[in-house]
Amino acid sequence: MRLRLIAPVALAAVGLTSALAPAGAVANATAEPSVSVLTPVIDSTIGMGDLPVKVAVDLGGAASGRLDVTLGYYISGQTDIPAGSCDSGCEVTVTVKIGDWEHPRPVFGYHLLSAKLTTSSGAETSAGGQVYFSGPVAVAEVRHIRDSQVYGEAVVDADGTFRVSTQNPPGDAVAEVRLVDSAGVAHLTASAPFTATRGVAHDALFDLDFQAVPSGLYRLQTRNRGTDGFYGSGQEAYVRVNHVDPAVFDAADDKPLVVGTAGFTTNVKVQSPLLSGSKPSTVQLTVDGVNRTTSLTPTWQSWNWQTPGLAQTVHVTMDGPQLALGTHQLTLKLLDTTGRLIGKPVERTVEVSDFKVSVTAPTLVVGRRSPVALSVDAPAGRLLSRCDVQLSAPGYSYAVGSWCAPRRRPCGSRHW
Repeated sequence: MRLRLIAPVALAAVGLTSALAPAGAVANATAEPSVSVLTPVIDSTIGMGDLPVKVAVDLGGAASGRLDVTLGYYISGQTDIPAGSCDSGCEVTVTVKIGDWEHPRPVFGYHLLSAKLTTSSGAETSAGGQVYFSGPVAVAEVRHIRDSQVYGEAVVDADGTFRVSTQNPPGDAVAEVRLVDSAGVAHLTASAPFTATRGVAHDALFDLDFQAVPSGLYRLQTRNRGTDGFYGSGQEAYVRVNHVDPAVFDAADDKPLVVGTAGFTTNVKVQSPLLSGSKPSTVQLTVDGVNRTTSLTPTWQSWNWQTPGLAQTVHVTMDGPQLALGTHQLTLKLLDTTGRLIGKPVERTVEVSDFKVSVTAPTLVVGRRSPVALSVDAPAGRLLSRCDVQLSAPGYSYAVGSWCAPRRRPCGSRHW
């Protein structure tokens, strides 16, 4: 009886042993990957510069992987783990930079250091914790200041004033700015101390010279620099530099303008972008030092004139008394809605000239055509470039047209 009972027990034991071995093999093949941060020590204070982050890695049986290290929101690094380099676990170091211009330190205080492992099989795992930073406070905002008005984005020509602000006391830190193009090349750099306060805000002011900066779109980057030479996190604003005179008067010619009429008219074309906050409003005309009123046709469009590519031309007419015979000095200015100058003033000499006209006509007969000869004598030393003819009678006038085309040939006589 006992011998018969032993055999089944022994067989069962053998069967159990043979069943456990495959189960163990499956467990090893499906081991979970893992990571742990060795250095820097979690909850420690981090120094600035190059920071080696050493991580213990277990690929969990996968052939290869990638390790990503992040510190706060803006600092990161990564490295690939090649096949065969970490079959039995390994230590991997990823070096990140903290505190230089391109990798500014986070805002002082605790920040999350995270190490994330992604294996070639698609599994992901991460580890980490808080580490501590000390250093300059972050830049809260950067603004363009023009005539006491504040703008988030800027259009400048020769110069511009900018305000860099913090919301906490900056201590010994100074503000630094860099104007960079789309390729990251710096065209301007400057630094300034925090010298003004507005409530809880602390401000550093920059008067920047853009004369040598080519026209185009740039980013004004800002950081606060501590006494150790390292930077805190910052802000940036878009700055458009425009050296092209946006106001173009068709009277913008150095040569004296000789006219045979006592009125004065001109056209002015405005091309955007205009300086921050500017919108064209009025044309100011000064004749011999006396301001004259003008009329514009049509009125200016209510566009956002800081947007590139906009343009409008208006016709300017001098109102009030006409010009007397002789030479006059004219100054034309385009002003915006706050009375600020747009572009450069245009100064022009205008000579109102007297000339002689003679008309020769036979006896006129109703219903029959009769030739009429007109002759014009220009003033001494002058050539008439255009003669406009108009026939008038009581209660009636008729514009015949121009005697000759401008700048082609002088006017003499003509027959109708």
